[in-house]
Amino acid sequence: MKERKIWWVILPLFAAAGIWVGGKYSSSRDFYSILLETQDQIIELKVTPRTEKVITLEGPLGETIVKIEGGKVWVSSSPCPDHICIEMGKIPDNGGFIACIPNRIIIRKR
Repeated sequence: MKERKIWWVILPLFAAAGIWVGGKYSSSRDFYSILLETQDQIIELKVTPRTEKVITLEGPLGETIVKIEGGKVWVSSSPCPDHICIEMGKIPDNGGFIACIPNRIIIRKR
């Protein structure tokens, strides 16, 4: 009889632990949002490991190309003279911020 009472205590604890662990590693944490800001528009996008997009943003110097792939966002091409925005790396690895000041484009993790 004591064994049955123990199972009534142990089973709910295992269920609660499973729910907690499942919540920590659920797919809802596998995404984040980014804001792409130009002088004329703001675009908000959800980025997941499966998102694949190429976005062209227009600035005063011309087109800046932003790629999203494998859960990462980066500038692949820009008309700015120093290409610092390209060298800033990929979001989220770089802290969540990319700026092309000459072309007036900001990309940031939300």
